[in-house]
Amino acid sequence: MAEIRFMYAMNVKPDRVYEALTSQKYLAKWWTPHCTTDAAEGGTAKFEFPPHGDFCAFKIEKLQPYKLVEWVCTDSSMMKTKEWNQTRVRFELSENKRSGTDLIFTHEGWKGKSECFATCTEGWHHFLESLKSFVETGKGMPFEENMGRVEKI
Repeated sequence: MAEIRFMYAMNVKPDRVYEALTSQKYLAKWWTPHCTTDAAEGGTAKFEFPPHGDFCAFKIEKLQPYKLVEWVCTDSSMMKTKEWNQTRVRFELSENKRSGTDLIFTHEGWKGKSECFATCTEGWHHFLESLKSFVETGKGMPFEENMGRVEKI
């Protein structure tokens, strides 16, 4: 099994990062504005990336305030595949000595390292940088409908 894993130090307290991971209003500001979530254990979250037709839907498995957010993918069509299905996305938060937050991000359960895996690794890097920027400055870099398009002259 393959996994995507990143670690970030953020210059804000864990409560602010946790809120950005659980609030639909804030998820829209760093990941995609095309999202719905009810932010409760056992609830659901869905993230869409038009016009590509890509989406991922999750069951919210665990919410431990200021410590852990964990989702399991129940349905997806990322890069026109079902590779995200049954994968697990985990955001682990801990307060560090600098009055900030250490974030360990894991997206595990991939069957192997495919083209989708490689593209999503790059995508997660971008969106986790967006999360960091959002919680520290109030300005994220969420998905835009024209991302990845090449303008023709």
